[in-house]
Amino acid sequence: IDFAFRKEYGRNNDSFISRSPAMNNDQQINEQIGTLADHLLSRRNSILKNWRHAVDEDPALTSASTLARKEFYDHIPAVLDAFDRMLRARYLSEKAEAAQEQKEHAAEHGLHRWHHGYNQRDVMREWSHLHIVLVNELENYSELSPGIESGGAMSIARRALAELCSNGVNESAMRYAELQQVEAAARIQDLEQALESLSELDRKRVETW
Repeated sequence: IDFAFRKEYGRNNDSFISRSPAMNNDQQINEQIGTLADHLLSRRNSILKNWRHAVDEDPALTSASTLARKEFYDHIPAVLDAFDRMLRARYLSEKAEAAQEQKEHAAEHGLHRWHHGYNQRDVMREWSHLHIVLVNELENYSELSPGIESGGAMSIARRALAELCSNGVNESAMRYAELQQVEAAARIQDLEQALESLSELDRKRVETW
C-alpha cells in the first residue's frame, strides 16, 4: 500500500490503525493457547496416569482401588476433550457449548461413582487431585515456554481450568443430591408399603377373632 493510500485510509477508517495491534495480540494469544492445547493433548495419557497415581496414594481414598483402569477414568477423558475444545474455541457460542459438555460429562461421572459405592466426599477428593495434576501440567508448560506468561494465554488457560474443576465439583455434587433424594423417596415408599401391609395384617387378625 503506498503512503497516500495508507494516509487516506487511516483518516477515513481509524480502525485500520488502532485495531491492528490488538488483532495481532489476539492472534498471538490464540496461537499460544492452541499450542498449549496440543501439548495437553499429547500429555493426555500421562495426565490420566498421574491422576490415578495421586488417588491411589491418598490414604483417605480406598474405593478407587476396586476399579479397573477404564472404569476409574470413566467420563474424565470426555471432560478433558471438552476442556480441549474450550481452549480452542474462538466464539462465545463454542465456549458455551464446550462448557455445557463439561457439565454433562461431570454429572455422568458422579452418577458412575455413585453406582460404584463412592460417597460424595470421595468424589470431591478425586476432583481435587485431578485439578492439582492439571495445574502442575500448566505450570510445567509455562516454565518451558519463555514469554508465554506475558501474553495472557496462561491466564486464560488457568481460568478455563478453574471453570472446568468448579463445574466438575458442582455437577457431581448436584447429581449426588438428586440421587440421595431419589433414594430417600424410595425408602419412604418402601416404608409406607410395609406399614400398609402391617395394617392389613392387623385388620385380618381382627376379622378372624
